[in-house]
Amino acid sequence: MVAIAERRSTEVESTMKTKTWKVITNTGKQADLESGLDKKAVQKPPHISPKEFIHWLAADSHVDDDSLRSLFKQ
Repeated sequence: MVAIAERRSTEVESTMKTKTWKVITNTGKQADLESGLDKKAVQKPPHISPKEFIHWLAADSHVDDDSLRSLFKQ
């Protein structure tokens, strides 16, 4: 019973970790990100300018999921 509880605790902790993304490119309209084998494209949110978008997601920078979500909140 203790082993099951410990395994569940470890599973919860691993799902709570935020993923860090490396910014590959940012055109001002779209940023391409990768984290290990995972890749995704992020469109510029309408409430910021292309210049701000490039600033927040500069090429070769790193951003975590929480910071990425805050960029899209208005």
